[in-house]
Amino acid sequence: MLRTLISDFKADGHYVTTLLDSRLARLNPPSDADRVIPVSSPRDAQEAIRKVSESADAAYIIAPESDYTLQSLVESVEHTGAASLNAVSGSIEKVADKMVLHESLRKLGLPSPETILFDAFTDVTEIKETIVDRLNFPVIFKPLNGVS
Repeated sequence: MLRTLISDFKADGHYVTTLLDSRLARLNPPSDADRVIPVSSPRDAQEAIRKVSESADAAYIIAPESDYTLQSLVESVEHTGAASLNAVSGSIEKVADKMVLHESLRKLGLPSPETILFDAFTDVTEIKETIVDRLNFPVIFKPLNGVS
């Protein structure tokens, strides 16, 4: 995704700066960005976003949705005054929690898969019985917040 975005913006004549997680930077991924800034922590990323956004026309954040990382980094861009090409951080917050999203879709009358919330302490037998009683197979288990 990053490579494609950089390529598209460069093809349109834009100067491109990218922040790259230092764990990925060590792999030396191919990048045609004009400037690559390695970051090693969320705090480094937020500081670099603030600094780079001061001179940028627009920013697009690619980050994990887990632990509200994407939302937090988009908020950092929103506070700089640069145009964020992402969805607004408030929208990201609303869709990051899968139960909140499911309930919002249901209230709007939009279809969504049957969703049941279990916590880590729910007995496995109870989980199995609930699935058999309420769901059809195949079944997908996902964390409440995150992308697994």
